[in-house]
Amino acid sequence: MPEASCPTPKTQNPLPYLIILFLLELLYLKVADKYNIIDKPNERSSHKRVVIRGGGVVFVLGFVMWSVVNAFPYQYLLLGLMLSAAVSFIDDVKGLPNKLRFAVHVISVALLLQQLDLLQATWWILPLFIVLIGIKNAYNFMDGINGITGFYSLAVLIPFYLTEPDAQLQSMILVIGISLAVFLFFNARTKALCFAGDIGSISMALLVLFVVLERINITGNFAYIFVLLLYGIDSIFTIVQRLWQRENIFAAHRKHFYQLLVNEYKFPHLPISILYGVLQLLFNVWVFYAEPSLAMVWSVAVGIGLVYIAVKFKLLQKLKA
Repeated sequence: MPEASCPTPKTQNPLPYLIILFLLELLYLKVADKYNIIDKPNERSSHKRVVIRGGGVVFVLGFVMWSVVNAFPYQYLLLGLMLSAAVSFIDDVKGLPNKLRFAVHVISVALLLQQLDLLQATWWILPLFIVLIGIKNAYNFMDGINGITGFYSLAVLIPFYLTEPDAQLQSMILVIGISLAVFLFFNARTKALCFAGDIGSISMALLVLFVVLERINITGNFAYIFVLLLYGIDSIFTIVQRLWQRENIFAAHRKHFYQLLVNEYKFPHLPISILYGVLQLLFNVWVFYAEPSLAMVWSVAVGIGLVYIAVKFKLLQKLKA
């Protein structure tokens, strides 16, 4: 990896971020409660009580704070994040047309690529747009049980933080991690006080994608895209399952593997969320520190996918028996 070339950022002490973000999250919970910004359970939900929605706003606030302190080093990323966050929050509160939300996804991804100097007229730009928008939506779809967004995102970001040579980017990852820790304090409970909402899951997806693509851009190692392997496998094969069953893949559902475990087999939320995070973290540690070839990573990913299919099929068969 290249040596760090940026000056030491002004974020060496994480305590002020932790205190301020904690207080801001408390303030948001009070405001959301007053204005009824809530998630009401329905037949597709994995929860049974009314919970405040949009607690993931703390991810946006953390990045904005870091940007201000560090003189706005990632301006295009910040603009894309603010656009996505604004539209996602409005969608959390009262709902928006799918076309508008999709348009904002496209714009935010374009700004992300511009930040990375990847927005060029090459043959692969359209497939890249499709993949990145798909990953953003998968991150949103997977946000369904207490703790899963927080633990999984930490599993992705921790190895990047520990191996990042650029002090400025490393400090950004640290602040994102602090915002995740604050969110988990309120969310990773048997009875969550808030959910991330679209504003949280979409914003975290954009930040994670920036960190991943920046590393790939610098190293040329596409194996880093597999740091999102479990979300990818669960999302892709759930879509295939729903297409096979002739369902509308854009409608709410309870077909993800974690939903099967929580809703049908009655496993508690937190152990399943922690399991997703631990498994992804173990895989990521292998990718970062063993430095396997891309072919080897592909082989292991296919093997994990086959195990996923076999286990899920077996559990579904047991329910029908």
